[in-house]
Amino acid sequence: MTNASAYKTRRSTALAAAISLLLVIGFWLNSQSATSRDNTLQTAVIPSTGDSNWRPWLKASKIRVSAVAFYGRRRYVRILDKYLKQNLISAGGLLEEVLWIVRTDDPDDLDWLQQTLLPSEPKFYKSMQSSGKGFANHYRQLASDTYYIKLDDDIVYIKEGTIEAMLHEKLRSRFWIISANVINHSVLTFVHAAMGAMQTYHQEGEDFVASKIKPQGFLDGSQFANMTYKPYDMCALRNFACVAMCHYNFLDNLARDELYKYDFGTWDLNAFKYERWSINTIMFKGSDLNRELISEDDELSISETLPKTKGKHCGAVGSAVVAHLAYVTQRGARLEERTQVLKRYGELAEMLTGPLLPI
Repeated sequence: MTNASAYKTRRSTALAAAISLLLVIGFWLNSQSATSRDNTLQTAVIPSTGDSNWRPWLKASKIRVSAVAFYGRRRYVRILDKYLKQNLISAGGLLEEVLWIVRTDDPDDLDWLQQTLLPSEPKFYKSMQSSGKGFANHYRQLASDTYYIKLDDDIVYIKEGTIEAMLHEKLRSRFWIISANVINHSVLTFVHAAMGAMQTYHQEGEDFVASKIKPQGFLDGSQFANMTYKPYDMCALRNFACVAMCHYNFLDNLARDELYKYDFGTWDLNAFKYERWSINTIMFKGSDLNRELISEDDELSISETLPKTKGKHCGAVGSAVVAHLAYVTQRGARLEERTQVLKRYGELAEMLTGPLLPI
């Protein structure tokens, strides 16, 4: 090798080493910057959501919020759609994007997604085909610096201010994953009953009406009487009367402007032990989950396995009220066929937000 060739080789090697060093330094500086931002948020005095400084503070802190919603059944999504549009930044909300994760093979539902739902909000609505058997893969594709609210497609009511309340609690760093205060929830239904938000109902035809004579004991004689604070409570997950009474109590309390009955402030979902709870509507930061090993059963990983491994608690926000229509076991009890619940939620959404998309 000539001296000139040797010199060129040494120079190339030195240049490559220098570039590698610069990349390492750049990555380190970026990670330090991200860590610094997170530490700053943790120590900052965060304005309340009703404070005039709340929105300017979010902008100055470069807080980005998006929604991730599983798409499967258009009869539910046409209701959820109205509440999400109400929370877009173009409507004065916080959401910069809504990502619909496609979880159906039904040709009519797929056609409605492409021909009706996505064109109704082309600037903010996007879709992504899910892969694999479970729900885990899409978490890996989320941006690390964005806060996400994840919703099931059968969320049929979102109280005004819910997303802001969940974000505020998340930014306080007291809990790792934030849950909404979900009506018809595997764990929180017990809390709602204990707080006195429930009364007994009886069925008349295809509807439920409040019982005129209340039982002597606390919910004695009703399906709620034997409810337990457990993730697999038979009343909360499987009993037709329980889920029907959840929804009719909620709709009546909402009509009477008595949602305060459900507001527990904040609820530590891991106060007693690390146990599964339903992730029907949750908020997290992308970096919380996009590098984690999440099983096909994402709910088990997010609500129980990962918090236990990390030693972190998850919490629910009492003012962040949403209504979840039904678990698969409750649909198996023919909730929609035997009641007018879905119709009532559709009418409520139209009254609060305007006409639903046609199906």
